[in-house]
Amino acid sequence: MTSRSDAADMGPAEDGDTAPQEKRKRPVCMKCKSKPAEVAARQREPLCRGCLCDGLVSKVRGGVRGSSSIEPGDNVLIALSGGAASQAMLYFLKQMHNRDRERLERGQVAFDLKAVHVVEAALVASPQRSDSTAPQQLVDSCHKAGVPLHVIPLEAVFLPVSEPIPNDTSGCCPSLQNLQSDLHRLLQAVSDVTGKEDLIAALRKAILLRAAAQLSCNKVAIGTSATRMAVRAVAMSAKGSGYALPGAIHFTDSRHGSKSPTVIQPVREVGMRELAMLCHFQGLPVAAPLYSPASGKTSINTLSEQFVARLQANVPSSVSTILRTACKLKAFPWNECTRGSTAQSAGQQPAALDVLCPICSSPLTDAEIKEACQSAAHEDSKDRLKQAHLSSSCCHSCRFQIIATDAASKAAHKDVSHRGSLLEATLLPPCIQQNAHQIADAAMQAVAVMDIHHQAGRPFAAPGAHASHREHMRAQLAAYLLD
Repeated sequence: MTSRSDAADMGPAEDGDTAPQEKRKRPVCMKCKSKPAEVAARQREPLCRGCLCDGLVSKVRGGVRGSSSIEPGDNVLIALSGGAASQAMLYFLKQMHNRDRERLERGQVAFDLKAVHVVEAALVASPQRSDSTAPQQLVDSCHKAGVPLHVIPLEAVFLPVSEPIPNDTSGCCPSLQNLQSDLHRLLQAVSDVTGKEDLIAALRKAILLRAAAQLSCNKVAIGTSATRMAVRAVAMSAKGSGYALPGAIHFTDSRHGSKSPTVIQPVREVGMRELAMLCHFQGLPVAAPLYSPASGKTSINTLSEQFVARLQANVPSSVSTILRTACKLKAFPWNECTRGSTAQSAGQQPAALDVLCPICSSPLTDAEIKEACQSAAHEDSKDRLKQAHLSSSCCHSCRFQIIATDAASKAAHKDVSHRGSLLEATLLPPCIQQNAHQIADAAMQAVAVMDIHHQAGRPFAAPGAHASHREHMRAQLAAYLLD
């Protein structure tokens, strides 16, 4: 932590100023015009700490209100990783939380709030020795905010779908001790660093959705900042997942239907630097991530993060420009949250023809849907049928980076009949294996509807947008990123 005088040096007063620190003239806050500026926020605007914190709270409150992400009566589960984004998100939601339902306050919403922490110690520890408890700073933060905290190890995703997830606050739950080896075997089978990171993110999201459903929460709040959104846009474009990009950058995401919780991203319009400043001024503890890619190897996600960081250092508006350009892509129907809707509202259900990847839950293109129907037709054994369902029902990104485990299978990843070195379906958690079977059936239904449209002479448009408009906006995004 830095002192008040050290924090003042974060502003633009240090640029080109060689005078002694005691003789420097601090710039005045450009908002209140009275207090000295302590930080250079956004596009190097000098602000005091009070104006910075109040402005960020108003910005998040306006975004949540405009998108109807949180409404009265909602049960919201906050995903707390311990980083600056999640700690700031907890602070913002507590500022919006109306504790007294009988007395409504201006700018506040009456909703229930819970927190969950996914322990990922098994990713860096051996199967025999792992610390599966939450950091003490997270426990203290939730206790201070009056929010109940639930602790779930990442390996709990391997529990059967019908079995409840225990709240493992002590880190020694007997039913979870034998699941770390399953997680290690799965990650060791994935050779690609990018694929391993994406797989961990998919497992984390799957366990969060299961935990929210078990706790009767209809919303899951994820602390994805504007900086992380810009990195995601660049990374998804580089990995060939541009079709799914519009569904991953909006405030709300109810792609899993009315029976599953809706994912919301309240801090998607706030940069990571501003969130870190807020944590510093409010005294919010920030924990470093446990997992990092293998030494000597760089993933597409890491390269995209470095690329966006260099852009932002030279042009302070780069993050907002990338995010604004990506948001021009037509959203999917399950990204639109109408006022007065709840988790049981029919308006949040995905379109009937939306088929999702069983691993990353990205919507599949028409070509990927048709490929998912062609692999299982001639399989003569149950094991091969299960493997065919997995390898064909995934999106091209997961098929190339996760399912294919060697160079030969990566080169032939578009051939659904290829049986080279592929990730065994039995290594995946039961929930993903179940999704693969359901998606194969849904793909057959979608292809049948496509055939009906084709025989009737009517063009079939992809769910959520017209193909021509989507391709035009995707070309504009690619032109900006490659300029």
